[in-house]
Amino acid sequence: MLLRDSSLKKIEYKKSSYYIYDEVEFPKGGLCIKVPPISLSSKKKPISFVFKYAKILNQKKKVFQITLGRFPALKVDEARRIARTYSEMLQRGLDPKEVIKDEEIQKQAEQDRLAAIKQAEEQQATLEDLITSYIDHLVDTGKRSADKIHKALKADVYPIIPPATKANQVKADHIRQVLAVMIGRGAPVQSNRIRTYLSAAFNHALRYDNDPLHYHKDKLFNLEYNPVANIPKQSHVEKTSDHFLNIDEVHRLLSCADDYFPCDVSILIKLCFYLGGQRPNEIFSSKWDQVNFKEKTFEISAGIAKNGRAHLIPLTETALELFEGLHAINGKEQYLFPRKTASGHLTASYLSKAIQKFCHAAHFPKFIPRDIRRTCKTLQGEIGLSKEIRDRLQNHALTDVSSKHYDRYSYFPEKVKALEAWEARLNTIHHTSNVIAIGA
Repeated sequence: MLLRDSSLKKIEYKKSSYYIYDEVEFPKGGLCIKVPPISLSSKKKPISFVFKYAKILNQKKKVFQITLGRFPALKVDEARRIARTYSEMLQRGLDPKEVIKDEEIQKQAEQDRLAAIKQAEEQQATLEDLITSYIDHLVDTGKRSADKIHKALKADVYPIIPPATKANQVKADHIRQVLAVMIGRGAPVQSNRIRTYLSAAFNHALRYDNDPLHYHKDKLFNLEYNPVANIPKQSHVEKTSDHFLNIDEVHRLLSCADDYFPCDVSILIKLCFYLGGQRPNEIFSSKWDQVNFKEKTFEISAGIAKNGRAHLIPLTETALELFEGLHAINGKEQYLFPRKTASGHLTASYLSKAIQKFCHAAHFPKFIPRDIRRTCKTLQGEIGLSKEIRDRLQNHALTDVSSKHYDRYSYFPEKVKALEAWEARLNTIHHTSNVIAIGA
């Protein structure tokens, strides 16, 4: 019977399965259809195309068959093409079943290879994973800037480098694009910040990958290098400030602060000086349980301190009076300087703006909050305080081996003497100055 698509649609089903051979001849083997038996439900099952061929095995002829597919998904012409291919294999001395087996093995191997690649890609950390891991590290180590850094990275990086990008696919050119866009919109200083954040994030990921603790982790960053490493900062737009106030300017600021700042902000400005030049944000983000009026101490907790180490500061009489005055204003609140902000306390941006307004209104030389710390450090040196005690007063991270690993002495008595000497300098007015004595 010459098989045709139209005739197969009218094939008679019987109680037993049977074969019908195609009249088209092949050099080796032949094509036929297998008609399945009719089912009890009288539902017709699909007809199958079969290629049959014979081989001599152990001096006996044995017939083999290969199912090519089912009708009507497989048409007659396509079935003949496949059958001819197998017939040609037989002519060349190849067994189609063995060829098919080899092809299936190769196909399975390719599928396994692709599956392994897909699994590796799924386990490969993304840029978002990298940044999230870095931010979590900052949070774990008590860095207050973690949330600000995270928001900045999401705002400036993700629009240029999609967060789903594999971390090890981020190249230097991607980083240059991010920074170029920022510089193009007139934000070169912020571009330096983003560069610093990204560099730190990729360094964190490199350390993470190389840490034996993470050897069996499912998800690694697989970085070979830091793509930010060779990209320069825009050094021409930023210069390290060396500005500080002279003693007369300090006296003038302290004497007129009440006239230009809100009451508690005026106290904050004064505390920045009388506490020896502590970071303003470490003061205004502190709580009342960190002030001990009985022991005359103020502790900047480890969670607030920049270096993650608690810092106990003795209170001079003037500093104690300032805290008492502040307590009369904000003593019922949790924070020393409460505000209706996300943090619950006064913010760095508010303080900066308040100082800007003061400088303009009072015709005072321009300065920023950070200059207060530099001023204290400098003027304390002028009155003979050693650099070591000045560093300890300001809770600098001392990196020498002795200080870092062995010296656990608190230096509290030395701090008391140093702050008393500093208080005396702040409360002493040169005869050539017209400002009123502070705390006299």
